[in-house]
Amino acid sequence: MRSSPIRPTTLLGIKSYASDLKKSLGLGHIAALQQAAEAAGYQNLSHAKAALASPATVLAPRHITIITCHWKDRKTKNTGTEGLAVDLATPLWDIATVEQMKKDPLLSDFFVYDKKQLVADAIRSSQDSARQTINQVARVLQFMDATGLRPSRSHRRIYPGNTSQNRIPGADHTRAWFDPATRAFLMTDEPYDFAIERRVNERAQWADRHKYQVLKAKWQGMYAPDVGSRLYLVGNVTQSIALGKMLAAIDKLPDAFCGDNWLGVSLATAGLVIPDNQLNAPVRAS
Repeated sequence: MRSSPIRPTTLLGIKSYASDLKKSLGLGHIAALQQAAEAAGYQNLSHAKAALASPATVLAPRHITIITCHWKDRKTKNTGTEGLAVDLATPLWDIATVEQMKKDPLLSDFFVYDKKQLVADAIRSSQDSARQTINQVARVLQFMDATGLRPSRSHRRIYPGNTSQNRIPGADHTRAWFDPATRAFLMTDEPYDFAIERRVNERAQWADRHKYQVLKAKWQGMYAPDVGSRLYLVGNVTQSIALGKMLAAIDKLPDAFCGDNWLGVSLATAGLVIPDNQLNAPVRAS
C-alpha cells in the first residue's frame, strides 16, 4: 500500500521542504529545490514560481527519521542492513525521550543515533524479519507523532477500576499510553477483525457500563495490519482526553508501512547505520 507524497502548496513551503531535504539527505541546494518542486507537482522551481501567485500558506516543517535494523541468516550466513526513512511532523527527540521509548516493548530494543536514527540493538534472523520490525516501528512512530501520546508501563491504569479484570472483551495486543497534555491514560487495542466479529455488541455494552469510549480507526494500526489486526482507541469518557480529535489525526496518516511493499533500502553489509544519502526516498511514493 502506498500513499501520496508531501505536496507543498506555496513557494515558501517548497523552500522549507527543500531545506529539510538538504539536511536529511545531504542534497545540494539546486537538487533539493528540484526535488521539493517535483513533490509539489511542478517541473522545477521556475515552473512553481510561475504557477503560484503568492506564498499565502507555509508548509509545516517535516522531519525525516531513519529506522535501521541488521540481520544474519544462520543457514545461508548472509548478512545485511535494512533502512527506512519515515516522514514525520515532529523531530524524533520530541516524539519521545529515550526513557519513554524504553517503556514500549518494541522501541526499547532500539537506540537513538545522531538524533534522527533509530538503530536496533538485536540482530534479526532474516531480511524479512528485519523489514517487519522496521515497518512496525515506523507505524508506532507515526501513531505517536499524530496523537502526542507516550508509552506507559502503568497498564492497570488503562482499565476501569485500575484492574485488568475489567479488560474490554476480545482485547488483544493492547498497549498503555500516557497523554502529557491531559495527564490521562488510555489504551490501544488491536484485535483481529475476524476474532471480534461476534463481540461488537458485547464491547459496546462494556463501554456503556464503564463509561468508556471505544473508537475504531480507519488507519490500519500498529501491530499487524497486513494480517488483519485493527486499531481501536479505548479511554475513559470522564477524563479530559479528546479521543475523537486523536482519531481524526490518526485517520489522516498515510497508509501504514506493511506487507511485501518494502519502501526502504537494503545493504549487503551489517554496518552501524545507513548514510542519509543512501536513502533516496524520504517521502512515500505515489
